[in-house]
Amino acid sequence: MDEQAQWWTRRAFMHTPERMAQIAIEARKAQNWSTSDLARAANVSPNTVALVESGQPTIINLNDVRAIFTALKIKVLALPATLTGGK
Repeated sequence: MDEQAQWWTRRAFMHTPERMAQIAIEARKAQNWSTSDLARAANVSPNTVALVESGQPTIINLNDVRAIFTALKIKVLALPATLTGGK
């Protein structure tokens, strides 16, 4: 595998919703998936994928966020505080 195909095996900090969105988009594109492909793999709606990839803090089901990153083979250890009710 080339470096681009392996990038998601590295650690990445998702300290802001914008960074979380960037990681999701890059990982999805590295797998040549559309948002619909990712939604199917994660068993969520395409709208949910779009919300995560928008980088805008919003009410998102945290299980859906975890499912998206699991489908992308990214282990989520922590999420931005704005998604978990923090300030």
